[in-house]
Amino acid sequence: MADKAMVRKLSACEAMGFATTICTDNTGTLTLNQMKVTMFWHGLEPVEDIQGAYSKPDPFVLQLIQEGVALNTTELNMETENLTRSCSIIHVETFNSKKKRSGVLLRRNADNTINAHWKGGAEMILKMCSRYYDASGIVKNLDSDSMMKFEHIIQGMAASSLRCIAFTYVEVAEEEVGDEEGKTMVKVKENGLTLLGLVGIKDSCRPEVKKAVEACQHAVAVTGDGTNDAPALKEADIGLSMGIQGTEVAKESSDIVILGDNFASVVSVVKWGRCSYNNIQKFIQFQLTVNIAALAINFVAAVLVGKLPHSAVQLLWVNLIMDTLGALALATEKATIELMYKPAVGRTNPLITNVMWRNILAQALYQIAVSLTLQLRGESLLGVTQGVNDTLVFHTFVWVVKFLPQPLTQINHYSIFTKLYVSCVKTISKI
Repeated sequence: MADKAMVRKLSACEAMGFATTICTDNTGTLTLNQMKVTMFWHGLEPVEDIQGAYSKPDPFVLQLIQEGVALNTTELNMETENLTRSCSIIHVETFNSKKKRSGVLLRRNADNTINAHWKGGAEMILKMCSRYYDASGIVKNLDSDSMMKFEHIIQGMAASSLRCIAFTYVEVAEEEVGDEEGKTMVKVKENGLTLLGLVGIKDSCRPEVKKAVEACQHAVAVTGDGTNDAPALKEADIGLSMGIQGTEVAKESSDIVILGDNFASVVSVVKWGRCSYNNIQKFIQFQLTVNIAALAINFVAAVLVGKLPHSAVQLLWVNLIMDTLGALALATEKATIELMYKPAVGRTNPLITNVMWRNILAQALYQIAVSLTLQLRGESLLGVTQGVNDTLVFHTFVWVVKFLPQPLTQINHYSIFTKLYVSCVKTISKI
């Protein structure tokens, strides 16, 4: 919960450890889901921000823009309340995803004139225009040369990751309107339009996303927040839904809910998933090392000497310590950023790798050699009695097991002596 992620299915924690691909919904997850105007072109000239105040276009053109759009009016110092009272809407053409535009037909109450306004994708709207207003408020014909310049402006906005929207208008004669009461078809005029301006809007990226994506490298799963994302969330190996803007259907179909709708939380989920998988490997390596060593020591000693160096009670005590304190320490290690620099583990990869088998055998042989040396030659080498030697054999085995987890913190390291010096120092200091 501290990382703003609520796990609904426990198996998802393990699955995140070997996830290698992320399919994410852009809006609201990577971005703030807040569209903001960052660029405006009036004719072929940009409207620039000069000392915190926007340069305004011609007043007549500005009035036309105010009539046709209510987008980002606060920052452009536009008030729409008075405008709404001064005009009456005759007909509205809702946004069409195929045509990529929407229109409105309105009548000015002051002079009873009728204007048709269109706004939408700049490429589509530009084809409907025959004239445009320049920066001085003068109407000019939209010839091929001007058309190429506008297309260049649109391409420049697209290159800057901006969505370019065009605003146009045309005066409509009374006889072209039809019946306002709905008795005849009323349409918003679609040809001979005059271009008012171009706007570039941007859904700003969350500030945490850049570092999060760099840390993920090839990671994660599927994210979504809408009802239409539910099938993908359900079919994915790990489905991550958004807790704030996500629908209930999306949350029910997901395995993990990102409470803060922040992409950086997805990185934390991946990191903890890899940590869980890594801790399981550490626990298995530790268990196998100790059990193989104990079994081999008792078997060889029974064959050569005819007695067991470790009694059943002693082995039970060792396993009690090993299964609780040692294993608990390995299984609860916290996730580190180093896990994000390692490649994700695939589903088909073995849980016990070749490096782990090498470490298990090497560390087990080390314990076997030390214990059997004391068991077979301890009395003569150290000059002690048999009872003291048996005690020494058991305590030596316990102490070897005690500092064994320290080198195991790096299970895929190719040196079994990594951190061994630190382990010995800690062990001696405890004595």
